[in-house]
Amino acid sequence: MLTLSAAGKSISDVEKLIADARDEQELRILIESPAQAEEITQLLKAEGFNDFVPEDDDGLLYLAATRREPPAKPEPALTPAPVPAAIVQGTTGVVLSYEAGKYMPAFAQKFIASLLKAKSRPVVLALMNSAVTLAAYNSGACGDIKRLEAEGVRVMVSEACADRAGITEALGAGGLAEMPEIIDVLMSCEKVISL
Repeated sequence: MLTLSAAGKSISDVEKLIADARDEQELRILIESPAQAEEITQLLKAEGFNDFVPEDDDGLLYLAATRREPPAKPEPALTPAPVPAAIVQGTTGVVLSYEAGKYMPAFAQKFIASLLKAKSRPVVLALMNSAVTLAAYNSGACGDIKRLEAEGVRVMVSEACADRAGITEALGAGGLAEMPEIIDVLMSCEKVISL
């Protein structure tokens, strides 16, 4: 395990240290505060680290990080069906958004599975905040989301939220979209259901 020090360094200096340690599987970084740990965690995620453990060693704060190989990626997601540019009578959009800890992801997975059993489909399913993790290739809901796409539902995954959740490269279903695009598509629907 390589030990680095972020004490007294700017975030760009720390970013360079982490980039230089690209071949390391485990890092231990001396940090000054929990706020700095949060910034460094984001840098580590961008470099492929995915296990983070704060450590206290005789009053010194460390952040230990381990790089684990993700499971093999499945085949790319299907191309989303086009969404009409104008309002079409009876079209519905669904926005699924929750923050980690507020609602159980299991509820969201059941909702998506229920969409497959419903008689009609929404035109678009927008995933935002922590709900974007449902579209990750290792999510329990990924298969159901792919089936919705195959049946013509456009699944839009907020690019900013996916980036924040660290799943941009692990997307198994849906397509990344910026917020203005999501808003434009939802505004073309006659009604929008938010959960």
